[in-house]
Amino acid sequence: MFALDKFGRRPVVMVSLFFMAVGLLILGLAPTPTVIVIFVGFLLYALFSGGPGTLQWLYPNEMFPTEIRATAVGIAIGFSKIGTIVSIYLTPVAIELYGVQFTMMIAAGLVILGLLLSFKFAPETKGKSLSETSQL
Repeated sequence: MFALDKFGRRPVVMVSLFFMAVGLLILGLAPTPTVIVIFVGFLLYALFSGGPGTLQWLYPNEMFPTEIRATAVGIAIGFSKIGTIVSIYLTPVAIELYGVQFTMMIAAGLVILGLLLSFKFAPETKGKSLSETSQL
């Protein structure tokens, strides 16, 4: 939350998704990764996943008018939880069927898709009132 208020929502989501993708690409591109490579890849992903994870609570509160704010937050969190559940069950299956490298490349592709969508659609709401942000 400190980083969101200090740097802004848009930069935090963009930087976070970028480094999450880098971490997954490290894991997906290394043909025979050492323990250090695996550690660095997962560390990058884990450290930076907090940005988008926190924003799922904040962005909908700022982006939607009061009349539908609670519904918007509920939908955002609901889709996040569905994505989490699906990934928890599909990741081991994908690793077994296609291998770790391919699975990590698919995960990196999904994060990169999120980065591109955020680049196009994620507005900056730092320093704006709720009435201003709900007009974005």
